[in-house]
Amino acid sequence: MNNDIAGSDFDYACLPAVAVAGGAVISWRRDLWCASSTCVRRFSITTKLTPLNGHGEPWWLTNVYGPTARADKADFLQQLRDVRASCPGPWLLCGDFNLIYMASDKNNGRLHRGLMRRFRSVIDDLQLYEIHLSGRLFTWSNGRDQPTLERLDRAFATVEWIEQYPSHQLRCLASDCSDHAPLLLVLKSEPWARPRFRFDQYWAKIDGFLDVVRAAWGSQHADVDACRSLDQKLRALAKALRSWRTTCVGNIRLQLAAARVVIYELDVALETRPLSQGEIELRRELKANVLGLASLDRTMARQRARTRHLREGDACTKYFHLQACHRLTELLALTASVAPSIRRLGRSSAPMWCGCSTRFGIWTSEASTTSTKQSWCSYTRLRHRRASRTTGLSALYIPSASCSPRVWLSVWLPECHFHPWSKNS
Repeated sequence: MNNDIAGSDFDYACLPAVAVAGGAVISWRRDLWCASSTCVRRFSITTKLTPLNGHGEPWWLTNVYGPTARADKADFLQQLRDVRASCPGPWLLCGDFNLIYMASDKNNGRLHRGLMRRFRSVIDDLQLYEIHLSGRLFTWSNGRDQPTLERLDRAFATVEWIEQYPSHQLRCLASDCSDHAPLLLVLKSEPWARPRFRFDQYWAKIDGFLDVVRAAWGSQHADVDACRSLDQKLRALAKALRSWRTTCVGNIRLQLAAARVVIYELDVALETRPLSQGEIELRRELKANVLGLASLDRTMARQRARTRHLREGDACTKYFHLQACHRLTELLALTASVAPSIRRLGRSSAPMWCGCSTRFGIWTSEASTTSTKQSWCSYTRLRHRRASRTTGLSALYIPSASCSPRVWLSVWLPECHFHPWSKNS
């Protein structure tokens, strides 16, 4: 039966049902998980799951089916304590508990507060945290005209399990023909974020755009300060443009794909039979529309592209980072090649700079008569003259205070801290 439901790639362990109730199944993919230490009890089934990809520690999973008879609920709560005592480490507890522990878990006031208190006590003693259910308040309905709604299906976890899967998500699916709504727990999911409003440049060229902007911007708001009024106007404008885009513009890429499909089908039909006059006009019109749609699609792609020309001022691109890494590599190689010359120069003449980074070098002549202070002033005035090459070499400069000019060459690198040696200044 498991192969018919889950597939041949799954293994399973089950708690047999009694009549039409009381059963539970844990099924796992053999190529992703390894199950061990499986234990079947009266109201639950527990197994230890180990991920085979090596990402993550083993953890325990318990699937429960709580009894409907009130006389058996005390034994069910005690069994939860026994299961936790035999499952050290990360633990996930889920299933149909047939119990609630908060008044908000039911849509009417017919509550058994004694059982609610005992269930809450077990949760606190086992130090369990309920996994938030997204989108639904209740998971069970009795299906009547004025239904009783309850949240009987839940998932609890220990702190260790939550730390191991911090991006988990629990949501509810359609109940189909059952009175229970199934729950889907995703262990690793990216947080969902509402798509941001994006303005497309081609909107301004479409008829009706300015009318929408005037109507949204001129909407009346309550007497508020200028900043809040501007915020409300921008929100109203974004909402109006979204609605206008949906109704008047539509999805450009979807329209382009649909036009291409129709053109393709007409091309295929043209190979076997002559097209009717209506098909010929439709094909001609679609081909003309494809040109416009393709142009709009290209405009959108160009606007939203991550890689832009450096002349447009967008330096935060992959291309820029590759160029920056290439420059750093070339500079390090250059510095390493001239380091012996710098050391020989330091031994044969008085040092002109101290406190310099090892990636910074200065070449000078032994016969230089320029003082340190004069050299620093000259460098300060001219250090903004960077060469256009990717090596980052600054321009050659001649100290203005030197009587017999000597050519200096400096290598500039970011994050280099250097100070003039002012002992003889």
